Formats: sequence, structure tokens, C-alpha cells
Amino acid sequence: MGFKSLIVLGLLPHLISVQAATCDWKVNANGGDTCASFAASWGLTLAKFEALNPGVACSGALVAGQSYCVMGTVPSGTTTSTGSSTTTTTSYSSTITSTFVTTTSSSSQHQPTQTGLASNCNGFYLVSSGDTCAAIESKYGISAQEFASWNPAIDSGCSNLLLGYYVCVSVPGATTTTSVSTTTTSSPYQPTQSGLASNCNNFYLVSSGDNCAAIESKFGISAQQFTTWNPSIHTTCDNLYLGYYVCVGVPGATTTTAPPAPTSTAPSPEMPSTVSNCSKFHLVQSGDGCGAIEAANGITQDQFASWNPYIHSNCDNLWLGYYVCVGV
Repeated sequence: MGFKSLIVLGLLPHLISVQAATCDWKVNANGGDTCASFAASWGLTLAKFEALNPGVACSGALVAGQSYCVMGTVPSGTTTSTGSSTTTTTSYSSTITSTFVTTTSSSSQHQPTQTGLASNCNGFYLVSSGDTCAAIESKYGISAQEFASWNPAIDSGCSNLLLGYYVCVSVPGATTTTSVSTTTTSSPYQPTQSGLASNCNNFYLVSSGDNCAAIESKFGISAQQFTTWNPSIHTTCDNLYLGYYVCVGVPGATTTTAPPAPTSTAPSPEMPSTVSNCSKFHLVQSGDGCGAIEAANGITQDQFASWNPYIHSNCDNLWLGYYVCVGV
């Protein structure tokens, strides 16, 4: 930002001329967001956020579902004081961009990720509510140095670990105390833990409160079958990951109850009316908004709306835990 000022002391009131900012990208606020928290989540200072959103009331929470600018340009403006002994002129121009929306352009199905993630990453973890860097490092048997090296955008204090984003927890040749790398197959049932049966024809998405015994009972399979089809899951079931798919059926397997019919090629559950030719999906996580999903997947608002016609333009009916279409 450049400044040019000519100041002659004076006492009379000044007249302010303000021009509106030009916005390049807007994102909907979530319930409970404040100017400060919303700005920080997009890598902006409060001052920059206010410059991009002139007139916004920052005394309380932002309006949930309302769009706010996070990328744009503040055009040249002037501040002039008039009087017999005073003339003050200030010119400024600033282009403000957000660091939050810079995600990897990898073809990996593990999206979104924060910028700079290791290009050779072969093990991913989806950040969930309550996660910390230390907990993830412990879960995957990696050091803080390894985690920082593979996820350089995350600061040493772990203050910008983003909910609903994938982090790297393994690269080829890395030494860990546990083995938890995930699969990278073309299956629509992603993510899964490593080693899942290649001939699996029935999948189940692990939800809050699930455990191995409950899943086995639900699908009428034995503990031995579950372990065989999901070998990376411990017999104590202490590493059953929320939001991951597990195998609950293979061709010819004998079960004690009739398991649910295999789902279609699209993951479930989907938002209603999702286009039938969708080839890429995003699982809605806590804190997601339409704008953030669009930015993370490099698509426009019009594309998102045409592929997900059930979702309102103000994104007030985006359902947590449901899949939306982000590619055809």
C-alpha cells in the first residue's frame, strides 16, 4: 500500500470521501462468526476485513448465511480537511487477498487441503471437531517435526488447524510407530483406511457413537470377517475413524442377517436433487459454507448451484454429514 501525504496544521473539521471496495470473492458467514474470527479464518486482519466490507457492524456476531467479502481491491480514496489554514490529502490503494482459499490443485480425492501440503503425501487425515496437532501426531505415530514438514501452512501453535480439511500424516519412506495410511483408489467410497478388501461390495460410513461390535451386529457379520476385510483396524477397535468407510460385505460372504443392499456408485447420504452425472463429491463438515466449498474445489457459484439445485442461494440449508456435488 502506498501513501502520499501533504500536511499543514489546522483545527477545522475534515470532510471524508470514501469509495466502495471491489470484491472478487464472497463467502457466507456461519452462526457465531464474528468479524475477528471470520477474518482470521481467511488469513485477513480485522482492518483488511473492514476495508473489504465497508459499513459492516463488528460490534456483535455476523449475520449467519450472509455473504462477506474476503478477496478484493480497496480503490483509491481521499481524506480532505478544509479551512483557512489546513489542507490534508491522503491517497491509498490496496489489493487484499485471502490466504485461506489457497488450496492444493492436486487431483487427489482428499480435498480440501491447506496450501503447501507435501506433494508426495500418501496418507491423509480429515480434521474433525476437537482435533489438535498433538493428537493427530500421536494417532499416526509421527513426530511434530514430521507433521510440520508435511503441513507447512499450519503454524507451530496449531492455531490454524482447519476443521473439515485434510492434513498429511504420511509420505513414502517415513518411519512411524503405527501404520495408518489411507487408500487412494478410484472408489467413490472415500476415505478408507489402508488394506481394505479389494473385492468389497458393501460399505459403511462410520458415524459418531459407532464401534466395531455395533457395526458387526448391524450387518450380521463376525468380528473375524470385519477384521479380515478391514485389517488396519485394531482388534480393540481403538482406531476406528469417524467419517471413514469400512467394508461390511464381500461377494459370497455368509452373514447372520441380510445386510443392507449395496449403495449406488454415489456416496450416501446425498443432498436431494443432486445431478445424476456427478463424479466428485464433498462431505459437508461442521463449519463448511457454500463459498468455502466452491473455493476449495475451484468451482464457481453457478456451477455449485446447478449441480446442487436443492441448496438455496444463501446456503441456509446445507446439511451437515451429507454429500454435495463439486464436479461432473
